[in-house]
Amino acid sequence: GYAAKEAIDGIADKQDNGWAVMGNAGKEAAAYFELDGPLAGDAPATVVLQQHYGTNHTLGKFRLSATTAPKPIRAPGAQFPAELTTILKVAPAQRTPAQAQKLAAHFRGIAPQLDALRKDIAEAQKARADFEKTLPRTLVSEHTDQMRTVRILPRGDWMKDDGEAVQPAFPHYLPQPRIEGRRLTRLDLGQWLVSRENPLTARVFVNRLWKQFFGTGLAKTLEDLGTQGEIPPNQALLDWLATEFMDSGWDVKKSVRLMVTSGAYRQSSAAPKPLAERDPENRELARQSRFRLDAELVRDNALAISGLLVPKIGGPSAKPYQPAGYWENLNFPPANGRPTKTRTSGGAASTHGGSAATCTRASPPSTRRAARNAPPVAPAPTSRSRRSRC
Repeated sequence: GYAAKEAIDGIADKQDNGWAVMGNAGKEAAAYFELDGPLAGDAPATVVLQQHYGTNHTLGKFRLSATTAPKPIRAPGAQFPAELTTILKVAPAQRTPAQAQKLAAHFRGIAPQLDALRKDIAEAQKARADFEKTLPRTLVSEHTDQMRTVRILPRGDWMKDDGEAVQPAFPHYLPQPRIEGRRLTRLDLGQWLVSRENPLTARVFVNRLWKQFFGTGLAKTLEDLGTQGEIPPNQALLDWLATEFMDSGWDVKKSVRLMVTSGAYRQSSAAPKPLAERDPENRELARQSRFRLDAELVRDNALAISGLLVPKIGGPSAKPYQPAGYWENLNFPPANGRPTKTRTSGGAASTHGGSAATCTRASPPSTRRAARNAPPVAPAPTSRSRRSRC
């Protein structure tokens, strides 16, 4: 609220000046004022109370009292805390650092000399709080020492809790981490995924990268490099690329440069008829593949060539133009009785942002994606068909 001293500071023409108990409405409150000097004789005294804030911010019930007690007058709520009184009884040289700190903190909170500084600090704290409210929020996992007991579910029945208790571990047929004497954590999993003893991560990545430049991965089953997936026709090449990727410090640009400067990539896509009949999918890499670009690459490439692409990274998702009323049929309940608003573009930054940061919903499908023959968003495909144009 507002300090009680502002009720008698002589400023009457300022609207937001005076005593108020904002935040403590409905509770008992009292203000004590001292006169400069005693009243002369038996002359009557007149007290004028001005209230300027309407029916919701006026005193509901109040009374005025006077006293002949000697100065200084202290309100009951303004009495010195008992803990600080005890500290003051201790000689300054004998006070502990904690006692001195409590005394100094109390002084900083009541000293009139620090009023301006306290106001500046309060304004700075409010500005920081207001700024933090505008920041986007995201879920963050926190570690806890109270680990949940995980049990094997008999026949998958999650209602039964009599199964064998198990600890975090890796499949026994995979390379095991060299950790003993403690419970495995998610950090251990992350380090194991990129360790030299587990080349699967590097293999999966370079296999997907190879598909970007040759139309088909060295193993066609991008989503499965295990026993249910295809055995790569050129296993040695996949292993070599994965090893180079790890040895480079997981340098993606170096791996891209290695692929696009290779003789296999720089070949012509024209192929003699016998070769095309013998190897229609170009698994032998005897020529360059002929495949179409993904819809997002076509769009972003056209925007980049025209100089319209906004290469901004981060921030809200881009929302390109959509036909009027395009989102109205979605099953979004109106908020607080308000009708669902039509989504519109937010200018060039929102319209011409990169496809990777563009808002897309599963239903209805995006018109810009449909125009470029992009696959549906849901269910999310693990790979896309990149059939030859001819």
